[in-house]
Amino acid sequence: MLSTSGRVLLALALTLPAACSEVEANYSPNVVVIVIDTLRADDLPPYGGDAETAPFIAELASRSVVFQHAWSASSWTAPATASIFTSRHPNEHGVVNNLQLQSDVRLHGVAHELNRIPSALETLPEFMQSRGYKTFGVSDNINVDESIGFASGFDRFQRMEGFAKSGARRVTDQVLSWKEEMLSGGPFFLYMHYMDPHEPYERHAQWIAEGEPTVEDREMDRAAYRSEIRNVDEKLREVFSSLNLDDNTIVIFTADHGQEFGDHGHTGHKWTLYSELTNIPLMLHVGDDGPRGRSLANVSNMDILPTLRDLLSAPPSPQDRGISLLEVLDEQERGNRELHAMRTNTRGDVVREMRSVVLNKYKLILNEDTGHKRFYNLELDPGEQENIAGQNRHLVNRMLGMIEAQKQQANREQLSETGSIQFDQDQADILKTLGYTGE
Repeated sequence: MLSTSGRVLLALALTLPAACSEVEANYSPNVVVIVIDTLRADDLPPYGGDAETAPFIAELASRSVVFQHAWSASSWTAPATASIFTSRHPNEHGVVNNLQLQSDVRLHGVAHELNRIPSALETLPEFMQSRGYKTFGVSDNINVDESIGFASGFDRFQRMEGFAKSGARRVTDQVLSWKEEMLSGGPFFLYMHYMDPHEPYERHAQWIAEGEPTVEDREMDRAAYRSEIRNVDEKLREVFSSLNLDDNTIVIFTADHGQEFGDHGHTGHKWTLYSELTNIPLMLHVGDDGPRGRSLANVSNMDILPTLRDLLSAPPSPQDRGISLLEVLDEQERGNRELHAMRTNTRGDVVREMRSVVLNKYKLILNEDTGHKRFYNLELDPGEQENIAGQNRHLVNRMLGMIEAQKQQANREQLSETGSIQFDQDQADILKTLGYTGE
């Protein structure tokens, strides 16, 4: 738990500068939430990555609390981001699939059914709007789109045109086009969803060291991927400088999920829940005088909405499955929270489910179709290479019980809505290049 002195410092960080004669009791800081699509934690400097990959993010980390063990609710964009927006598990908010190609929807004009965020759930921008914020959102991923319910609560929302990624330059330009409106008085909330590290990768040669492999050397080129991260990093610096995001700003930085580079024989983000996909970066910046350091607690991207409720003095919501990160800012142990992740694969009428749960230093992955279980000690085996399920039957069974209990809760409380979208053959081909094939 955050100490009393820590909460006092946090409160001071959210007040007006000391030079002001009076501090407004209900003063509201600007709030920025940044999601970088497909971003591995271990490629960032705060998590052991090369300092040149993301120097601005490293600077932000030095003025923030870095959560070493943060976990996503899914290894796909739409479910994971809907969990950020609602603080609910995917099988509770119902957004369990990405927009993906199926064999029967490759023809021009065919409607594709989508799961949507249910209107009965309050979303992150809706909450911010209810607190008197002007709300702005930009997304470069078709899976974070108005058709899936992500635009609700935004005064301005722009999903970049087309199905392919537009790139950090266009996302940043869109944000800066709102600058005058954002800074015209009153606090603003800004959500930015960059997609550059998602395949197919652009090779930014100026940020690839001489001698590193070229894009042609292998299909999934890690050097090009890191240059995409550096490109976003530069554009984030530009946004912060242009909008003067200083000590009067709450910033939450994270990813929807990570990316595979052969860690378990896969590339991209296939139907798995290994930690290269589910262990994500998460940082909380609460003004330049706010808390900083590193928390070792197991936390979730479902904790973002409850954290903002806490920071803005709003009451807790029974909707939330996450907790306020303020409770674990200075924790130096993983703790005993159970954190769930899930991945659904739909191919026609066939639905496959993958589930995982993290408890302290242990992680269980369950293939619900086959019953196959993989169990890892994350401290001894962070790369999840040695399945020790057979040596830990009691704990495995306990964690299987946690998965079953969460499913039963979801069955009682699940909400679901559907919508549809149409796309032509050219757009279908773009989806294929992005890897949205339901695999």
